[in-house]
Amino acid sequence: MSRKDISNIVLDKSKNTEVKTLKHEDFIAGIAPYLRGIYSTMYVLNPWDINQYLNFSEITKKNVINNVDDMKDCLSKISIKENPISFNMDENILPFLAFYIIASEEQGIKQQELKGIIQNNIFTFPLSYSIKIIKDIIEYTNKNIPDFNPISIAGYKIQEDKTTEEIELAHSLAYAINYIKKGLKIGLNIDELVSNISLTLSVGINHFREIAKLRACRMLWAHLIKEFNPKEKSLALKIHCKTNDYSLTKQDIPNNITRTVTKTMAGILGGVQSSQTNSFNKKIQLYLQQETNITKTIDPWAGSYHLEQLTEDIYNKTLKIINETENLDGITKVPEKEIKKISNNTLNCNKTDKNRFKRDENNVKKSLENLTESIESGKGNLLHLAVISAKNRATLNEILSALKSVD
Repeated sequence: MSRKDISNIVLDKSKNTEVKTLKHEDFIAGIAPYLRGIYSTMYVLNPWDINQYLNFSEITKKNVINNVDDMKDCLSKISIKENPISFNMDENILPFLAFYIIASEEQGIKQQELKGIIQNNIFTFPLSYSIKIIKDIIEYTNKNIPDFNPISIAGYKIQEDKTTEEIELAHSLAYAINYIKKGLKIGLNIDELVSNISLTLSVGINHFREIAKLRACRMLWAHLIKEFNPKEKSLALKIHCKTNDYSLTKQDIPNNITRTVTKTMAGILGGVQSSQTNSFNKKIQLYLQQETNITKTIDPWAGSYHLEQLTEDIYNKTLKIINETENLDGITKVPEKEIKKISNNTLNCNKTDKNRFKRDENNVKKSLENLTESIESGKGNLLHLAVISAKNRATLNEILSALKSVD
């Protein structure tokens, strides 16, 4: 094959080929606005956490965990100390977390050793309900479970509806800001509140846009939170990611693995604090942590013109969407019929009679009455009281009924 002689090629120097410098390129990891990561060393010293999703549908045919014993069955094949648990419980956060705490203790694991996040799904969980119990959850977890992230705003389902990265970020961040505003109204300290909030975002197959999205998200958070005058440390946003599944098929397992690795790498290269995949979760992530050396470099795509331009574009477009939304409360409202549908599916329990033979009914009754009294009086910690109820073998339905005044 003959090659052309390129020695006489003349370059056109009349065109301006200077690459534009973007204002955020000088930002570094560990310092606000945390473009390149919220820790100065990122994964060099400590890699991201591998989240284990609790698949409650495998526990019973009714798809329900009804009490502590059901939770113990769920956790029997999971190394709780090694795997942070990701809860996606919506209005069941209190009873399920209580079941988890007691089930772990009865298997010899102290509360201080537990790690994980509680996800609060946008559009499926009324904000007016959750903000009334969030103060007690923060108080309890900060005191007893320091490595637990009690408020993770789960916006990943937005992208699973095949919207853009900008819309996913705009809705997730707006929901979080509303959370903060309502938390401040009930007396929470801004730094205590913000330090306990994280985002759980979807990671799709559009590799570079997903990396840029996560980098832009941290800058957007720092920008939006500044108005509340927090400490600089509170401007750092913890992000958890979950690979989406709409590009996966049951008939194509080998390609599913390839797609999942690509998505997971986007999350890692974007600087998330924990990751969860929907295919070969632990094997894929241990492979990335231990065999690829991607933990040795902080924000390895930093400086790439393509990635930095994507980061700026996503930042600007997302901020425009947020600024154009006059009533941010509007995007956090849940239709009443949707709330009822969630409740009906959740409360379909049929194990109560079997469970009652193993408990002291007087203790159960008293602990449930204490829950209701706490709601009415505003005194006591709801999660602490839910833990006592769970230990006494109160059921999911009974605890939710005791909490009905929250609605």
